[in-house]
Amino acid sequence: MWVRDLASWIPTVPPLEDEASFDAARHASAFFGALSSAVSGRNWTAFADLFAEQCWWRDSLTLTFDKRTIHGRADISAAWASLSETRKPARFTAEKTRALDMEAALVRLHPGLAVLEVPFAFETEAPGSRCVGQAKLVPAEGEGWKIWILTTAVVELRDRPFGPLPRAAPPPADGVVGREQRGRATAQGLPGFGAGVVLDAVVVGGSCNGIASAMQLDMAGADVAVFDRETRAGGNWTTRRYDSVTLHHPKFMISLPGFPVPDEFPEYLPGRDLTRYYSMAVEELKLPFFGGVEVVANVWEEDAGVWDVLVRDVRTREEERFKARNVLITTGYIASPDNAVAPVLEDREVFGGPVLHTADIRGTEMYRGKDVVIVGSGNSGHDMAAQLVADPEVGKVTILQRSPSALMDMDKVLALIAARYTGQMSVDTADFLENTMPMGIMRNMAVAGLGAIMEAAKERCDALEEKGYLVDRHPDLLMRQFEERGRNFYVDQPGTFDLVFADKIKIARGEARTFVEEGLVVVDLATGEERVEKAGGVIFATGYEVVDLPKKYAESGFLDRESASKLENVSLMGVDEEGECPGLLTFSGRGFPFAPF
Repeated sequence: MWVRDLASWIPTVPPLEDEASFDAARHASAFFGALSSAVSGRNWTAFADLFAEQCWWRDSLTLTFDKRTIHGRADISAAWASLSETRKPARFTAEKTRALDMEAALVRLHPGLAVLEVPFAFETEAPGSRCVGQAKLVPAEGEGWKIWILTTAVVELRDRPFGPLPRAAPPPADGVVGREQRGRATAQGLPGFGAGVVLDAVVVGGSCNGIASAMQLDMAGADVAVFDRETRAGGNWTTRRYDSVTLHHPKFMISLPGFPVPDEFPEYLPGRDLTRYYSMAVEELKLPFFGGVEVVANVWEEDAGVWDVLVRDVRTREEERFKARNVLITTGYIASPDNAVAPVLEDREVFGGPVLHTADIRGTEMYRGKDVVIVGSGNSGHDMAAQLVADPEVGKVTILQRSPSALMDMDKVLALIAARYTGQMSVDTADFLENTMPMGIMRNMAVAGLGAIMEAAKERCDALEEKGYLVDRHPDLLMRQFEERGRNFYVDQPGTFDLVFADKIKIARGEARTFVEEGLVVVDLATGEERVEKAGGVIFATGYEVVDLPKKYAESGFLDRESASKLENVSLMGVDEEGECPGLLTFSGRGFPFAPF
């Protein structure tokens, strides 16, 4: 399904007569009473009447026990009626709790749209869980406030509530991984679990998603172990990325659950600080991390309902087997050095200089004394250009841009992408609110928001074009993310544009076609004319290709072939007809989930 084709409807809500004095709490209380009464009384006619004609329900593991977005009053009501028979939603409350860090409010999203946001909490059965929800209400003429978007999400299981870390109970209540093996951020060898051990989960990958997933599982009291071929937690950010790599999101947005980035860290973390941060989390929270140990193979045992897991010490090559109910993949399925893609250009042999993908570069030594052309104008292309410019022994640096890109300064777009991540609410609450919109609606609102930013930055865009850039002034962020794998989009946080305006980085237009001794033959896509872009070295900043993960896992032995055949290929990074990503936080194969990117 194309993101551009997803259903959407954005109502028009002009300024209300009483907007300045609007009593959000009173209106929210009346709605909440009607909602809880309809659900508890299983009055699905009354329940359906709470919704606007155009409406959506976005659920994350509550009644659907899946990630679903259901569109339309009749379908939503039918789903609640059916699922309530087994999931039994009950104990609705509007009182603030630890999980419900929200209040009812009239929120004007833009001049033509205001919504009444009504938060609530509830519980379900089979399995018993604590959940939160939010209804975005819009006025319907003569009918009061109606649900435009209903969002629900699980918070925790009642019999496995999240507790503090590090886990305080002494062994054996501390879990399969003993206390002496916890909190080691560097390699400690094979775990030595022994015969008969069954873990609740194996986490493959010990960086951001892996550490965050392990924390949540450990807080819930699960028997979990994290494995990474890197010898240090988060080590991939130091050993497998170019030296200058720096996150383009502020540290509050990338904080681990319940473990904020310390104040002494910079606002935008470079790779070495990310490694240090994730290692600190392992050490201080006593997480069960095994560095230098790779998960080699997983074979499903149908009768026992467990995985037979084979792990290997990357240094000694010794191996160990044990069982696990779930294997969680947290790395390598979207962007990895293994699936870096570069254009296949003819006559490579006639060019004598270095040619590398950004995935294979650490420092700039190979490019000293040479003029460099970087093919690609996204994040890694700009980062690499800045890293090369910082080395005084590198010659001229040129970015070759093939097609228009959305180019923005971070300070202009930060309010849009990080408005909720300013420390005024918990990260959990911010994450929930950030995901309340169905994909189709979020797409249209993002287009409008970015369009306004681009219009306000007209003079900046003009200046960038004068420097040679092709600027996309009407970007569709979500379409780019899911249909083009994030290509042609660059938000400048490090200040790389300053280097462009200072003529330390040159911008050239065109598509690289072939190598020649002097550099690259480039064609101007507007005129068809060819020219030679002189270079002594070339870098491809051209992204990552889609991988057939089921095939890859089967052929490598990472999964048995039957299990691989039932796996969702999350590398496609697409959406289904509801706008959800198949396999990411949805069913991806028996006991084989993928953490979100």
